[in-house]
Amino acid sequence: MRTSRLPLAVALLCLAAGALAPAARAHATAVERRSCGLVSSTSIYEYARVIAIRRVSCRTARRVAKAYDSRGRTLGKWRCGLAHGDLPRLFSCGAGGSRGDLRKFPRALEAIGTNRRSSPGASRCRTVSYGGRTFVLFHRRISCRSARRKVRHVHRHKRLRGWRCSSGSRFRTGGFCKRGSRVFAWHPPD
Repeated sequence: MRTSRLPLAVALLCLAAGALAPAARAHATAVERRSCGLVSSTSIYEYARVIAIRRVSCRTARRVAKAYDSRGRTLGKWRCGLAHGDLPRLFSCGAGGSRGDLRKFPRALEAIGTNRRSSPGASRCRTVSYGGRTFVLFHRRISCRSARRKVRHVHRHKRLRGWRCSSGSRFRTGGFCKRGSRVFAWHPPD
């Protein structure tokens, strides 16, 4: 009788371990994610909160995020991509993978837009069109009408006097401009 209970006990232990494994993996993933502080951002937000997702030091995460946010440049073997339509997430970066979601790469981080002070966040206008394409438009402390006009000006002239504007694609696929606390940004719809 004792020998017949042993396989049943082993089977129950295996089932319990199998049920706990996903919870343990989720806990390990949650523990790996950590905030690495704020870096200045050239987006519609004043700052980007850098989140180290896995296997990256905070120092490296901030360096990679700052290089991509300010100059659209990636460091070493890191790859970064904008998070279109997923505000306040600005972009994600990953290293060690070849394709798929950058946040699932062996080394990964993301940048979340934030305003350190309690200033109002960005609001969404409907859309803006130029060059035969339509873009989603966001603004802060500037009217939608004025933001649309300025986007079209930036598209034609690649600059806007008195504003700091940037885009990794020379404004063909979007960009953002900032002047003090006034901000507008645009990107293709998802």
